[in-house]
Amino acid sequence: VFKFGPYSQEKEITIHSVIYPMHIPRSEIDSFIDELCAVFQRHKFGKLIFDRRSYFTISDDLKEERIKNIVGQTPKTEKNKLSIAVVILPTKLASQKFRLFFKEKFAKLREIPTQIMLEDTLNKIKQGEYGAIKNLLIQIYSKVLREGEAIWVLEKPADGREVTTYVGLGFSQKPLEGKRANSFAALCDARGLQLKWKAIGVPFEGRYITQKWFEGVLRFLEGNIGEKTKRVVIFRRGDTYPSEVQIMQSSIENSGFWCDFDVNFVSVKDEIKRLYSKNEEGSVENLPSGIFIVLNNTEALCYSSLHQSLELRQGTAVPVKLKLEIGKTSPIDMMKEYYDLCYLNWSAPITISKYPFVLNIANEIAEMVKEVPDEIIFRWLPL
Repeated sequence: VFKFGPYSQEKEITIHSVIYPMHIPRSEIDSFIDELCAVFQRHKFGKLIFDRRSYFTISDDLKEERIKNIVGQTPKTEKNKLSIAVVILPTKLASQKFRLFFKEKFAKLREIPTQIMLEDTLNKIKQGEYGAIKNLLIQIYSKVLREGEAIWVLEKPADGREVTTYVGLGFSQKPLEGKRANSFAALCDARGLQLKWKAIGVPFEGRYITQKWFEGVLRFLEGNIGEKTKRVVIFRRGDTYPSEVQIMQSSIENSGFWCDFDVNFVSVKDEIKRLYSKNEEGSVENLPSGIFIVLNNTEALCYSSLHQSLELRQGTAVPVKLKLEIGKTSPIDMMKEYYDLCYLNWSAPITISKYPFVLNIANEIAEMVKEVPDEIIFRWLPL
């Protein structure tokens, strides 16, 4: 992607305003913005434009209630322009809370996305860590993506036929807390295009999947799948109980619309097992990425990390356990699709994700909404 540019067209994005810690010299911020604009164009992402007129500073002891006033002082946005705010948070304000508050206020008051970065990231860029600024390119570009656009896609469809919509589910409260929760979904086609991320619109109440909730999910999917879709694969993290499977199966069979579709539901659970391999010299090392172990007709272990390149003391490959709760997909096909979707890891181009792209997005939205319960904060892709 850094050699040929993103899959979708180059974009011209205006930096609406820059907010930065007052203890950092303005000259350093100017140099950083200049480098960011140059690198954005060099790697064929398009153009970043900044007129240098909208700078604002914040202190280490910034109070939450001040954020609205600061954002309110920024200029109004121009219609029909792609714009983004850049906020550099000092180390003392690096918590998720401050990140989301700035995103929320810019979304509400200026209707634009916000690129949050930490002072530590700025220091890395100053020290010549080129990877840090390349990650910023990805994040900025992703925040102006529209439906049907992508940073990169799979060369071949994950299902081999391009008839599948993949769905990740996320929940804003943990079911064990017994609280009312919002539920969210991210969807994409078999190559990583047609990406959508939305609230499902049906609260998830209690600990288990209910008929009312799952019927709401089916209605949501009916209105959001592509025209070519003949098959749906739904991913959800955690255990799925037999009573839940029965409810979902019954809802599908009684829905009318979904009877003609191949609907699959896959539970994705972090496995407690750690497996290692021995090389020819007899030394123990991590398993290579892409190793799968079929347990039975519906279950498999998946290793999609890059821990093989790390020494064991730095971490071990922790697999996920895939379980096909509903559907006709073979364990081999289930593993292949899962692994392919892990390559759609837009937030980290040189690594493979542990989870499919859509599952990561849905859970990221859910985590954001736990802190700031306002759907406006995920109007733009939360990478």
